[in-house]
Amino acid sequence: MPDIFDSLDVFESWFNVGEMQEEGSDERILRQEREGQVISTLMKLTEGQASLSYGKQQL
Repeated sequence: MPDIFDSLDVFESWFNVGEMQEEGSDERILRQEREGQVISTLMKLTEGQASLSYGKQQL
């Protein structure tokens, strides 16, 4: 447990440890990670499109 937490109770209040121990939690966590990666990729793509559009306007 990191030093920033005074006790196990404080740590568990920040992170829902019980949910992590439930059956199927691995799949849920992986799904959330994949969704986060998709969103991140889409944001990068839209930023790239915005840059391309801005560059064309300057020509």
